[in-house]
Amino acid sequence: MYGNCFIFNHDPARRLRSTRSGSGSGLTLTLFTEQDEYLGMYGQESGVRLVVHQPMELPYPEMSGMTAKTGAVTSFAIREATTERLQMPYGKCQPINREDTNFLYSKTECGTECLKRHMFEFCECHDTYSNTPRCQILNKTQEMCRQLIHYFYETSKLPCGCLLACNEVTYSKSISHSTWPSEKYLAQLLKNLHTINPKTKRITNLLKATQNLASIDVYFETLKKSSVTENPAYTKEDLASDVGGLLGLYIGISAITLFELFDFFVDVFRLCVRVCVRFQ
Repeated sequence: MYGNCFIFNHDPARRLRSTRSGSGSGLTLTLFTEQDEYLGMYGQESGVRLVVHQPMELPYPEMSGMTAKTGAVTSFAIREATTERLQMPYGKCQPINREDTNFLYSKTECGTECLKRHMFEFCECHDTYSNTPRCQILNKTQEMCRQLIHYFYETSKLPCGCLLACNEVTYSKSISHSTWPSEKYLAQLLKNLHTINPKTKRITNLLKATQNLASIDVYFETLKKSSVTENPAYTKEDLASDVGGLLGLYIGISAITLFELFDFFVDVFRLCVRVCVRFQ
């Protein structure tokens, strides 16, 4: 749906890190969209889709991506935030490490895998590229089945049971853009692009440049991180302490009550003895 997909900075052995915040201190890209290679109804938009995510997290541009248009420089100022959730008995979440995959767990990834699993189970095909047969649009049975599975997924009627990750890193984004390239910069830009990529030689004027080129600038707005951590408001130690205190209180009251009852019966006995002595 979105054409070619590229992941930057995903190799743990060659991880690049940003040591400064602000524009120009992150990732800057000039992208060539090649509009003349678009295919009719599959190329309704001209631009790129961007997802900021952890290196070992599967990206889903169609769900959580941001669009950058051609003929503009789009700036993404990001902030990192971490969330730590408690597992049972305090809450429900999925540990981030999974044994069946090298990627980090996410609720989106879980839902997508659930959708694929149910589609193959009931329709015997997939509507995404995989090793299994693709659903044929001209096959009415498969197409109706595919649409029905998507309807159940979008209305949360599939039994997926996907939970939020216990440890999650998210990025908030502030987006701004301006017209690019300028008329004065066009000649220098085309000179550089023609040297790097011969395909860009078809761009010869400002109109073609604004239709096929996009500039992206991704950087940290600040190097400070925000963190949200869940802590139990009432722990097992608190419960044991409270139960012990209550037991001590009740046992103390019971002991006092027993002594009072003993004293009462002693008084009654004394009274009975006095009455008997008087009658004698």
